[in-house]
Amino acid sequence: MTEPMTYTVVTLGPSGAGKTVYLAALWQALRLQHPTLCCYLTLDDPEQERRLVRTYQQVAGPGEWPLPTDGREFPEWVFSVKVNNQQGHFTAMRVRYIDYAGTG
Repeated sequence: MTEPMTYTVVTLGPSGAGKTVYLAALWQALRLQHPTLCCYLTLDDPEQERRLVRTYQQVAGPGEWPLPTDGREFPEWVFSVKVNNQQGHFTAMRVRYIDYAGTG
């Protein structure tokens, strides 16, 4: 079987605009294997997964809003898009998400 294609997404915007928060919310919605969806996301790096979960919990719960990503940082996340079918689960594609921290 051939390797799945990797698509790159770069988010741009000023520091504190909510790019990482947006990613955390997407992750929260798409990481679960929901019966009405035929696909879900996985992350290979457990630390990155913990970071997205923490960010989402900060925003969804009471308390302080997360600090902006450091302007010297360019976090990169690689998600596998898994598809469910009669034969099981397989990786349809990968999405490389670059969170450009911006300035300002």
